[in-house]
Parts: sequence; structure tokens; C-alpha cells
Amino acid sequence: MKKIKGNNPTKKSGKSRWKAALGLTVMGLTGALVFYQPTVAQTKAGPRPPRDPDGPPGRNAAEAGPPRPDDAPPDGPPQGGLPGMPPGGPLEEVLSQVHLTAQQQQQVQQILEEEHRRTRSRISEILTPEQRAIFQQFTPPPGAPFGGPRNGPGAGRSGPGFGRFQRGQGNSSAAALTNRVSITLEGIYRYVRSNGIPDHATGQFPNRHNPNTVQEQDYTFRMLANPKPAAQETKLGLFPFAVALNGIAFDPSAAEFWNNDWNSGWQYDPLSVNVNLGLDENNAHVQPDGAYHYHGLPTALMNKLKATSHMTLIGYAADGFPLYAPYVYANPNDPKSALRAMKSSYRLKTGTRPGGDKGPGGVYDGTFTADYEYVAGSGDLDECNGRSGVTPEYPHGTYYYVLSTNWPIIPRVLKGTPDATFLRHGHANGPGPGGFRGGQRPGGPPPFGRPGRNFGGPPPFGGPGGEQ
Repeated sequence: MKKIKGNNPTKKSGKSRWKAALGLTVMGLTGALVFYQPTVAQTKAGPRPPRDPDGPPGRNAAEAGPPRPDDAPPDGPPQGGLPGMPPGGPLEEVLSQVHLTAQQQQQVQQILEEEHRRTRSRISEILTPEQRAIFQQFTPPPGAPFGGPRNGPGAGRSGPGFGRFQRGQGNSSAAALTNRVSITLEGIYRYVRSNGIPDHATGQFPNRHNPNTVQEQDYTFRMLANPKPAAQETKLGLFPFAVALNGIAFDPSAAEFWNNDWNSGWQYDPLSVNVNLGLDENNAHVQPDGAYHYHGLPTALMNKLKATSHMTLIGYAADGFPLYAPYVYANPNDPKSALRAMKSSYRLKTGTRPGGDKGPGGVYDGTFTADYEYVAGSGDLDECNGRSGVTPEYPHGTYYYVLSTNWPIIPRVLKGTPDATFLRHGHANGPGPGGFRGGQRPGGPPPFGRPGRNFGGPPPFGGPGGEQ
């Protein structure tokens, strides 16, 4: 080990002490947060049989419901951990002596999640904006699997690829439905028609933070087959940015606002660690009308497409430009260059939000989309989370969007002119899917905003008023 210069060889520099302190903080937090990792409760007699899909709700570990005698294991406490606790944890050792009903397990889980949220909030307050951004990526929200960033190639990593399902596999309301999608070229347009059912496993829906059931949709998305950049860019409102190749919408915004006030400009970000909207491991959940949609990286879809091994087309945006998975050519004009995950040019603002009747107050920590700002040249991508270059599908070059490994993940600004078909499949006709309830202005959201402003509603980021 290299010695530190100075009279005291054991004394570290200020920078080293800062790094050591941050390391201990993250290590300690990691140990604490693992405590909250959800597990599947089993009895000594074996796993509890699955709930009859035609029976009453509340019988699965992830669902709340009134207690009944058979909720208490007849021959011992749950084995493999209570919800929210790892096997062998100190608290579990105590609670393992108690026969908890399903309702009591739900109450324990709620207590743990509340404490988890308070711990995260208190730690966030003492960190710098740069530290806070890293902290939020590597610590999961309550109920999420631990083991990597919430988003990005390491999200929920427990094996090769982009992650592995740890909750709800095979139990979702989408499991019994079949994905149907077609992509056709008709004249100057490309059409994506689908029934809105994913071609991969999902988390459990409904769940405590998302009360909705996955249902078939009747999607017809249209976009220009040969799009051109518009004179002015269009900021996204509460409508899908793109549609994936499997027919599922990329719909990054949430219909939840501070004080339920759409006009406040303070829109909750569904990927924030301080917001729990019942997302599954694909960073997706379900609208009140049954529409399953992505708010972040669609991990199962990227695994299916082997998106780490080659530059992967994953969908088409509302303006017709292609959307690619995070790993693209390092040199945008050289298809033989190495693959590299793209970083956006957005960052958390410094300082604190306005308080009182002007805003929620508190530090800019990513809870709201307005907590972020675009800084040209600070990352690999432009304000639209895209760039120009060659791709496997466009060997002569095109403008294309990228799912970045940091916020906004899914782009929030369109380079070209969005097609009106995307407006029909947004949050306009109902409140948010769960957790916070979306506050709607009377009569619903406005139609398309003017170019350079909003596409269908409130300001997506940049602060109240929608301007940067």
C-alpha cells in the first residue's frame, strides 16, 4: 500500500477522508437497505399454494386482505423470510417465534417501508447533489430488489444481462394473455398495432401501490417512416414518447403532481426513490384502463433482444425517429467501434426548491422532474436524449434516440413532429395509476402544445411554467 506523505503516515488527506466517509456511509446504508429486500414467505410444509384467480383478493403475499384462520401457518412461522426481511435477519429471528397472519405481515412490511423511506430522506439531506444522484441510483425504493442501480445496465442485477425477475413472475394478470403486435409500412407512415400485452413476464398486478389489472388494448400508433427534425423541438406531456417493438408504450411521465395541482409545474418523477407507484422490475406498471407501460429501462425486453451484445433497436418515437437501447457505437459514425452505454446531459439542480405556496421545498433530489436541468455537453446526448450517426438499421445515418443509463432514461423531448395517434394513449382520461393521485385540471389536459413547448399538457421538467 502506498504511504501517505506527511509526518503522520496514518493521517489521510481531506479528500481521502471524504471518500472513506462516503464509502462507509454507502456500505452502512447497503447493509441497512438489504434488510428491506422482499422475499417470498413459505411455511415449513412448503410454499403456500397459489391463489385461485377466480377467488377473493388478498391471499397472495403481495396483496393486502382481511385475515382468516388459514393465513397463520399451522406448523410454524414462515421460512425464507417475512416480506421486507432477509432470512436470518436479527428482527426476523424474533418475529420468527411469532405466528403472523397475512394481514400482520402486511403491517410489518408497511412499517419497514416507512422507516426505509425516512432513512433515505435523512441521508439525502446531508449529501451534495452529485452524491445524492449516485445514492439514488444505487439504493432501491421500498419493495424493490436490491443489488444494483434502479435503472441502467446493472438494475436489479442477479445474473447475466439486465436483471432477473424476483417478484411476481407467473402471477401477473398479463400471464394468461398473449402478445400480438404488427409493424407495417403504409405509404409515408409506419404503423405499430398491438393489443398492449407484453411479450415477457411482469410483476404482480394489482399490487399495494398499483391497484390496476393488465388488460388488452387496441393500439394503433402511427409515425412518419422518414422523419425530419422540426423547426422547434416539442416537450412531452402526459403521453407516450415511443412504442416498443413489442407494442408496449414508453410513457415516462406520471399523472401525479404536488398538491394535486397540474398547474404547479411540480410533477412527480415515477422513477424517484421517494415515489412508489408500484413499478415492477421492468420499470413498468398499469394504468386504470389496464394499459401496461414502461417508465424506465424495460429489462426483460432488453434481455430478450440481447441488448448488451449489439446496438439494439427497441422502438420508434412519436415523431418516427428510432429509439435504441443504452449500448450504441462509441463512435457514432463507425459501426465497427466498441459499444458504450450512453449518458444523458441532464443533472440535478443545486440548492433547494421554492417552498410555501410556490413549491414543495426541500433539496433537489429527483423527486420531481423539475429537479433536473439540461447542461449541454455534459453527457453523450443532446436535449432530446439523442444524437446522429449510423445504426444497423440505418447504415447511411439518421438521428436516433437512446435510452440513457441516467435520468431521464426515456427521452422527454421530441426532435421531430409527434403524430396525433400518441395523444390518444396517454394519461388524459384518468388519474394516476396508484400511490399519489393525479390532479387534473377541469376538462382534462389540453391538446398538443405549440412546438418548442409542451406535447399534451403540463411542463415535463425545467420548473414551473415549463421553461428551462
